[in-house]
Amino acid sequence: MNKALSGLSLIGLLIVAVIGIFILRNSLKSATQTGTQNGTGNGAISEAYRARTQADLKSVETSLIIYFNINNIYPNTSSFSDMAAELENANVMKTEPKEPTQDYLYKYCSSNGTDFLLEAEYNNDIIMSIGDANCSPGE
Repeated sequence: MNKALSGLSLIGLLIVAVIGIFILRNSLKSATQTGTQNGTGNGAISEAYRARTQADLKSVETSLIIYFNINNIYPNTSSFSDMAAELENANVMKTEPKEPTQDYLYKYCSSNGTDFLLEAEYNNDIIMSIGDANCSPGE
């Protein structure tokens, strides 16, 4: 009888372990899919990239405002890299922020130096926009 009970408890433990693994696997799968509902990619990693992108553009916006307060004009270009270089040369931005992955793209434009438009794209979809210039931002 002891042998039958020990065999039954071993089978019970095995069943509990399999159920536990199944639940854990589904929980992890659900966690990595958070973020696909808003079209930004795969899960927690893409949410971190999105947060970094937002922080990058807010930092650039602050640098642009400081630059404008000093020069009474925004960098008049349609290139993000040219704008960032101008902000670095004016010592209002330390380094140009880099996109988190190759799927992201930062863009900038200023049509007349009195306004600007910053955009972040993910897989060719605009996910964030700051400013209201009437121009087409470039890389």
